Amino acid sequence: MMRKLRSVALMTLVFGAWVAEHPAEAASYAGGASTRCCPVPQECGGHVEYQTQRQTVLQAVQETVYENQQVTSVRDVCETVMQPRTVTTMQTVSEQCVRDEAYTVQRPTYRTVQKSAVTPFNAR
Repeated sequence: MMRKLRSVALMTLVFGAWVAEHPAEAASYAGGASTRCCPVPQECGGHVEYQTQRQTVLQAVQETVYENQQVTSVRDVCETVMQPRTVTTMQTVSEQCVRDEAYTVQRPTYRTVQKSAVTPFNAR
């Protein structure tokens, strides 16, 4: 048990020395072990570093714009329009008038003559 305690203490001491030697790397891994074993200024084979780059990209944008336009249109319109006019017209008028005219009327006159004739009552 004592042996285990010594080995744990020794490992803690080695780890502490390594963290003191590489404080920036240790901070970047939050205290975890690094897979990169090269010192900081040297480049390792197969190691890739990325750079942030910015590019301006133009993109086609479609926009719908509504505008008011005056458009001439032709249509048939039927209306009754009354206009005052003076028009001469001819009209047939039948007239009635009264006048005195003298005329002669000839009437036949009949004279009644009585004849006496006796007719039997029972004659048949």
